[in-house]
Amino acid sequence: MTQRPPSRILRIVLLVSLALNLLVVGTLVGSALSGRGLAPPPRVDFSFGPIGRALDDETRRTLSRSVREREGFRGEGRQARRAQLEQIVAVLTADPFDPDQLSAVFEAQRSRGIAALAIGHEALVAQIAEMTPEARRALADRLENEAIRGHGDPAPPPRRD
Repeated sequence: MTQRPPSRILRIVLLVSLALNLLVVGTLVGSALSGRGLAPPPRVDFSFGPIGRALDDETRRTLSRSVREREGFRGEGRQARRAQLEQIVAVLTADPFDPDQLSAVFEAQRSRGIAALAIGHEALVAQIAEMTPEARRALADRLENEAIRGHGDPAPPPRRD
């Protein structure tokens, strides 16, 4: 019996398999070289910025619950955001285009955002007011670290005093 050369389909399957293996290896090597390893990307907290990132996980969860329970807070759902987007699209595609109408839509969005931010800040102040002096100092230390090293940067080495 003579051996037949590998079929064309088998060669294609082997090449695809090799490409996928190289993709996986490249991803792992890239992650290792990035300095973060396989850790998830840094958490982003748009509502409270650096102070929100400096809060410990339990305080952040409590704050989130508190904001959702406050009178006047209505977290906009997907449908509301879609309606806003459709409103903007309608204004952008209207002929003639009315810049004042677009400004009015943006102003309404800004007003809703400012109201939600005010509710969040009230809840944050109330949460911090309930902290012990030690907890507030720890928060201040984490906030200072956040300001010094920047968001997502590795922690500096410990000081040798």
